[in-house]
Amino acid sequence: MELKATKFPAWLWPLAFGLATAYLVSSFIPLPKPTAPILGQSFSSDAASKIEKDSQVILEKNILGLDNPSEIKKKATVTPSTWMLVGILTGDTDMAVFRIKKETVILREGEEHEGWTLAEIKPQYVIWKYGREQKKIAMWDQVQSLKLVRGKANKITVNKAEAKEILEDPNAFLKQALFKPNSKGGKTQGFKVTNIRTNSLLKKLGLENGDVLMRINGEMITGPTKLLQVYGSLGGASAISIDVERKGQMLSLIVELK
Repeated sequence: MELKATKFPAWLWPLAFGLATAYLVSSFIPLPKPTAPILGQSFSSDAASKIEKDSQVILEKNILGLDNPSEIKKKATVTPSTWMLVGILTGDTDMAVFRIKKETVILREGEEHEGWTLAEIKPQYVIWKYGREQKKIAMWDQVQSLKLVRGKANKITVNKAEAKEILEDPNAFLKQALFKPNSKGGKTQGFKVTNIRTNSLLKKLGLENGDVLMRINGEMITGPTKLLQVYGSLGGASAISIDVERKGQMLSLIVELK
């Protein structure tokens, strides 16, 4: 079979030469590496580690406002609604006095009790928090019918050994002063205290002649029986909250026994 010479048009030669030159040049120039991950390829370990750390920060601080399953499941087994707020002390360190299960408990802001955190102490109420649950407890909720208002609070510290004899002996307690029922509208609302002995425990507690003893540890004093019942519960107390009416003004005395 005889091969015939093929003649190219003259104008094709420059085009063919240019394509060949471009191919040779491109083979010596490296292509730039992609700066972003290509679909189907895995991240580097450094990139994956950074993403994991950033995600952890977002979840911990809940920047997106997502519901945290652990917080949702966290439910309180007790409620502070039954913890009577009987006194609030403001100063360098704010403290609140509660009557819980027949005991007087003094707590500072940020402290915990049975899982609940005393998050805020305000002049007339406190805020308890448990996870995402929140409870507001106000002063004097149990005695609004008597129209009492929270008065000035004073904190007093008394030697526990010194107070023990008086707190465990009703006769010794009654010898400290004279107690007369204070009647309003035909009902007993506290006891007026007079003739307080000079060196008596009542004097050291801050009581003055003419004071009307309205509440002890959150319990309203509505008669002689109630006075003795409340007195009988003070034996093992570490703190006592006393609310008195003095010259028409309410005064809260917080007594810490040490």
